[in-house]
Amino acid sequence: MAPSPVPFTLGGAERAWTGMARAVNDRSEHACELLKIPTPETNLTELIAGYRRFGHLDVTHFDRVVSSKYPAWLAPHDDHLIYLFHRLRGLYDTYPARRLRADVRERRLAPLLRVLRAPPRRDQVD
Repeated sequence: MAPSPVPFTLGGAERAWTGMARAVNDRSEHACELLKIPTPETNLTELIAGYRRFGHLDVTHFDRVVSSKYPAWLAPHDDHLIYLFHRLRGLYDTYPARRLRADVRERRLAPLLRVLRAPPRRDQVD
């Protein structure tokens, strides 16, 4: 299970997912389906929406779920294997700072943004 980038691009993760699914189908008695959900992430609002979509996704009809990238690892399943490629890489590697600005109309994000922009404080961690 994986996020599908919007706009779609074919990168290393996409090639790895396709290869893993093909290997399971060709070299084992198991059947594998690559489930991808379009997941735009040009701003914080879209990113949080992607986490919500995967967090509420019902994949209980599968025996096992394998994910490797945010936000797919949030999908609930009793047998969910996470093969971690990387955490939210865009925050430390590929995003220009201007793309992380939240939509100012999204008032619900204001408290979170205040915490994220402030210096770290141990009493905020619980």
